[in-house]
Amino acid sequence: MSNLYALLRKRRLEKVLRNITPILTVAKSLGLRLFRSGSRFRVKCPLHGDTNPSLVIYPNDNTFYCFGCRRGGNEISLVMFMRECSSTEAMQNLGYDRDLLAEAQAEL
Repeated sequence: MSNLYALLRKRRLEKVLRNITPILTVAKSLGLRLFRSGSRFRVKCPLHGDTNPSLVIYPNDNTFYCFGCRRGGNEISLVMFMRECSSTEAMQNLGYDRDLLAEAQAEL
C-alpha cells in the first residue's frame, strides 16, 4: 500500500511540475537555439560537442532526450545538466516555491 501511495505522490508532483514551467521556456531561457521538427524541437546539444541537432525537446511530454550523449529528463534535469547544479538548486533557479521544493526533496 505504501508503494502505491508513493507512486501517486510522485505522479501528482510530476503533474504539478509539468504545469509550472514548460520545457520550451526553460530551454529558451538557457539560450538554446530551437529548430522546429514537426511537434518536437531539435537543438545542438550543449552537453557535448555536437555538430548536428541531436537533442530533441518533446513539449507535449515536457521532456528532452539527446541521442548523442543519451541524457534526458524534464526541465529540472535540463537546468541541472546545463548549470551543473543539484536538483534543489535547479528548482530554486526555476522559481518553484518552498513547499513544492520540500515535497520534491522528500520524493528524491
